[in-house]
Amino acid sequence: MKYQPKTIHTLLDQSSTFARLRQHGHQLQQINSIVRSCLPDSTAQHLQACSINGPHLTLYARSAAQATVLRLASSNLLAALHQNHQLTQLSDIRIRITTDRQILPTKPVQPRFLTNSTAKLISDLAETAIDPAIKNILRRLSKRHKNKSIQ
Repeated sequence: MKYQPKTIHTLLDQSSTFARLRQHGHQLQQINSIVRSCLPDSTAQHLQACSINGPHLTLYARSAAQATVLRLASSNLLAALHQNHQLTQLSDIRIRITTDRQILPTKPVQPRFLTNSTAKLISDLAETAIDPAIKNILRRLSKRHKNKSIQ
């Protein structure tokens, strides 16, 4: 049996997978615009995307600082969504941080060393520690010094 190409109209028909994906994308855009409209402009700019999964609204931010701004606004946002947009099925708001896929080159980490006097103080402190784990940590830390004093 020979493969028959499908028309665009057939691919985008209401019952096709593409149509369902297009409809889901449209719903997400509507949710994003509703959520942004309930936030102050200064906070809405930190919102990258959002989605609803049952009673959970998930907001996505590009950084931890932006996520914190959204967390602070989340209780007011939930109340506004319940009142103005009849999204009463929502019970909580989750904030997630997205990361850019671009990996930036990093500089090699330069080892840091203690001065001899600081290393001596930490070593003395290690001997007075009661907890063996803390004692071991302080002993290892006190060994991070150069013979020459660095100020």
